[in-house]
Amino acid sequence: MRKFTIFTVILTIIIVVVVSEIVVNEYLPSTSGDEELVLDLPGSLDLGKSIETSVLGLGNYLGSDVGTQGSFLEAETGAVSSPPVDSNVITQDQLLAEVTAIPDNQLLPVDSPSTHGLPDFEDSSFVSYSANVYLREEQIKNAGFTGAYLESEPHNGLLFKSVDISDLKDVETDKSMVRTADQILAKVYVFRMGVTADINEIYTLVKMRATGGLNIEINETNSYGLASFYLNDSRRNETAFLVVRIGGLIYGFSYPKEYHSQINNLIQLLDWEFS
Repeated sequence: MRKFTIFTVILTIIIVVVVSEIVVNEYLPSTSGDEELVLDLPGSLDLGKSIETSVLGLGNYLGSDVGTQGSFLEAETGAVSSPPVDSNVITQDQLLAEVTAIPDNQLLPVDSPSTHGLPDFEDSSFVSYSANVYLREEQIKNAGFTGAYLESEPHNGLLFKSVDISDLKDVETDKSMVRTADQILAKVYVFRMGVTADINEIYTLVKMRATGGLNIEINETNSYGLASFYLNDSRRNETAFLVVRIGGLIYGFSYPKEYHSQINNLIQLLDWEFS
């Protein structure tokens, strides 16, 4: 039994040696001492193409023509080259330069969806077109002028059609009618001072000019506001003319004397609001 086992082992070794000899002689080319061993690989295993198209997986994203524009890896030096630059791609610096070069007058304004073309009081060019805040219809009605409303009247530079105030410096004057559909009940002048105007000087100047008219007397009662006077015109006995300083404003009232109670109420309302 032992002899049979030893024979089997020896036979197996002989077969392995013979098979190995045949494989070497059949499939491996013979080489001499001066010949270089060349590894012949199939085209599908070309390492050069693999390097060109699969370096860090970038070949799949940059396109199949990466190899024709230059490999990222230099075969001889092993250095990594810069990726090819696409001339159609705009860089961040180029985009910033183009935006900066656009003139300001060609930039399109962005409209706020909340304004829709309405004047925006946060803009530097905003101009207020609001109603006169120094005399309002609610004050007229509360004073007793039932059914009346306010209507602006052009100002011709005269107070009560007799006192010239056209040359007052840095003073704006508004003139309004208190009226109904078929009757004028009163007229109200509002003097608004500018930065350079002194309200005390303007009040004194108006009073002095009022005294220069023919058939006119000044009755300075100071019964309203901070100061007040009546202008009595003997040619217009049925009409009262009253100038009152209220806060930082000067008011002039002309009205038929039968509406004295309503004017008295109106002055009180204005005094409460602006004093």
